[in-house]
Amino acid sequence: MAYDLIDLNYSSAPKDRCYFFDSNILLPILGLPAKPEMEVYLKYFKAVYENCLIKPELKIYTSTNQLSEVFNILMNVEFKKMYDDNQKKIHTDPKKFYKNIFRPSDQYLRPFKIYKEELLNFNDVFELIDLGAEEPLNMLLEFNVKKLDLNDLFILKCVQKTKAILVSNDNDFYGEDITHATFLRTTIKTFKDSVKVIAKK
Repeated sequence: MAYDLIDLNYSSAPKDRCYFFDSNILLPILGLPAKPEMEVYLKYFKAVYENCLIKPELKIYTSTNQLSEVFNILMNVEFKKMYDDNQKKIHTDPKKFYKNIFRPSDQYLRPFKIYKEELLNFNDVFELIDLGAEEPLNMLLEFNVKKLDLNDLFILKCVQKTKAILVSNDNDFYGEDITHATFLRTTIKTFKDSVKVIAKK
């Protein structure tokens, strides 16, 4: 499968295919304040979700690794609020503060429950997908570490396994063997320029 790109600026109707949304899109979906440039992705997620409700055979995939990444980021945001508020009174090592003070507190439990409920709102169309043992570890870890981190790699492998459309707002997945949907104009321009070069040949 070659790299293919969907320009969401001009093709914003959901396809009748399964989807996988990058983690930095899931974060505002679950309640983290969204940056202005993310609003179009939230609108697109809603359209995909509604299409999946109409057509139950379609799913939005996620993975245990992605959920771990997303919830760690969300809870670290909550931790920073509490740590910054208390640091003037309690001079504690951040790791000890997280484990001994923050995690047993209601300031951990309350937002965790809220984020969990937000996730479960989409339970009827979300489906967990993981890599399993299809690929030996030594082969799995042969990847371009200058381009992808491990979280990106596991998303990429899950997308390739399911042949889902990956929606992301960065350039990390450009050129990989996937269908990539984005509003990001720099990525779109790079792709269109590469197509022109191939056409000239």
